Parts: sequence; structure tokens; C-alpha cells
Amino acid sequence: MINEYVAFFSTTVIIISIYIFIIFKNINFRDVSWLSGKTYYIYLLHTPIYTLIDKLFIANSNLADISKIIILAIATFFTTLIVSILYAKVCEFVMKKIRSRCTDE
Repeated sequence: MINEYVAFFSTTVIIISIYIFIIFKNINFRDVSWLSGKTYYIYLLHTPIYTLIDKLFIANSNLADISKIIILAIATFFTTLIVSILYAKVCEFVMKKIRSRCTDE
């Protein structure tokens, strides 16, 4: 992809970030505290998922570069969110099993 769209300090990224902030600043969200517990997992897992989605679906498509970036960002976020929720559920299940074995002894 073109660097002018994805470089951290490019004009495009700064302008889009400001617009996204302005849009979301005025929206009243209900309780999204459940999401705060998932952000660390999203941070850890987003790079391999981003790379996988990009290689499998986005890289060879005929979409415009800006469309690829938007689709890739949204797909990466939601895929990583789902994976982090599943990971939390599996960890919770395993911890219950461990606790039950500890109390049985």
C-alpha cells in the first residue's frame, strides 16, 4: 500500500484521526466498559490478524487503496475482538476447572 495513507505522521492520517475524534466526541455511548478488558488482547493480537486478513482478502483485490485501508482496519478490529472474547471465555473455563480441582482436594 502507499505510504502516504498509512505512515503515522502523514497528513492524511492526521486529518482522518482528527475527523474521527470529532465524530465520536459527540456520540453518547452506553456502557462499553466490557471493551476495556479486551483492549490488551486486541493490541497483542491485531498484528498477526491484520497480516492474515491483508494477505488472504485485501492485497489482491481491485479496491482503491483508501477502501482497502478502511476495510482492513474494520475487519481487523472486529476479528481481533471476537478472538479476544473467545480467548477470555476459554481462560475463564480453564480457571473454573482448576479452581474446582483445587477445592476437591
